[in-house]
Amino acid sequence: VGNDRKDSRAAVVYVTAGHLLEALVHNPRHLESFSHIVLDEVHERFVEADFLMALLRLALSRPETIHQRIVVMSATLQKALGDFFRPILLPAPAGAEPGSLTLPGSTPFEVRDYFWEDIRREWPDVFAWGPKEPSFAEALPSKGKTMKPRIRSDQLTKLCKDLAPFCASLLCELFKQGIKIALVFLPGLDQMKEVAEQLEKKVIDLRLSTKPEVFLMHSALDEETYQGVLDPAPEGVWR
Repeated sequence: VGNDRKDSRAAVVYVTAGHLLEALVHNPRHLESFSHIVLDEVHERFVEADFLMALLRLALSRPETIHQRIVVMSATLQKALGDFFRPILLPAPAGAEPGSLTLPGSTPFEVRDYFWEDIRREWPDVFAWGPKEPSFAEALPSKGKTMKPRIRSDQLTKLCKDLAPFCASLLCELFKQGIKIALVFLPGLDQMKEVAEQLEKKVIDLRLSTKPEVFLMHSALDEETYQGVLDPAPEGVWR
């Protein structure tokens, strides 16, 4: 993981979907070195993952791979994706029919879904200042029309940048309501830096008594920059 290297005696090898796909494309027999292949978070669809799943489905439907197992995991596994791994149209060896294991989960925290309009109603102060609201319609093609990939990518990039001030403002509102820790998932490192910058400005604008500790966690960053995230926060500090 990270800067660690594979050890010939390792029982588990942790790689990205793209890394495994590249390895199998260059050497299909590389698959034989694994007894189990675990695909986690399969609901996060992207090109490399889709190609990898298709390749594994074909490879593991052959009789010579009968002793290998593929484990597909997701908190929100769709039925269609689960059915994809059933070798219905392939000459499946005995025992290749996949099984299903559902583990009912629980959380000590309430889970609620909020959409843009919900935020407007519950935290109106988020919209009481600053830049013009971003246009979601501009980032999506009109009905019956298509949008060139490059244009759509540029529009989505602009939309993420336009949302950064609102994200920072919402975090400040949550802090004022007593929430001291927020975990924010963003598309990439650029968006993470943008939100952190906007948050710093917003704290000054609102004259908040304390500044937040901001940890940017990304594979492109040195692990030392965010190791403190698991340490207890100092008294009165929000993260």
